[in-house]
Amino acid sequence: MPLDLRMRVEHWPLSRPFRISRGVKTSADVVVVEVHSADGRTVGRGEAVPYGRYGETPASVMGQLESLQASPAQFSSREALHQHLTAGAARNAVDCALWDLEAQISGCSVARKLGQSPVMPLTTAVTIGLDEPDAMAEAAT
Repeated sequence: MPLDLRMRVEHWPLSRPFRISRGVKTSADVVVVEVHSADGRTVGRGEAVPYGRYGETPASVMGQLESLQASPAQFSSREALHQHLTAGAARNAVDCALWDLEAQISGCSVARKLGQSPVMPLTTAVTIGLDEPDAMAEAAT
């Protein structure tokens, strides 16, 4: 029995509008992918946000994923997936789900499978949305 691919779009309203020079976002649309093992007991999960700057929409990403559903061999491995989908949100979501599924089945973390140390918390950058100067200063702290 081949792997089973399931997907959905989740719509998450933001607690407040996020403004940058390209526009304002009031919600985030996330494509969630689940790859169920052949025996149906294990589920790998992945997600991605379609990026309009690269011509992606939730509908276009779902269309790419639906094309994979028609032929499970196209996502039976990460190598097969990379041959059938170009880089982007759809491939990212399925790739993450396959990594997650493989790690769960093997009982070995993705980091360990890659020969890496466990991932530790990492300080990162954050984008501060455009607003009144006082509001931006408050958001920066």
